[in-house]
Amino acid sequence: PSAANEELMSDYFVSKMELLMQLIDQYYMYDISVEDMRIGAYKGLLEGLGDPYTCYYTEEELFNACYNISNKIVK
Repeated sequence: PSAANEELMSDYFVSKMELLMQLIDQYYMYDISVEDMRIGAYKGLLEGLGDPYTCYYTEEELFNACYNISNKIVK
């Protein structure tokens, strides 16, 4: 594994994510699904690269992007 990967999965990072999840669970006033938080984390990780051409799409977002580009379903 790369050094960046090892740092990302470090105990500190995992502990911080767990703490944030606990704080959200305790204090966030709206309902949010774990899946929505996961998707947000994936998107944020890639946005953190600062590359305008790198992004995370859900399956639905990718389908819609392909459909909008060609006005037809891309197979």
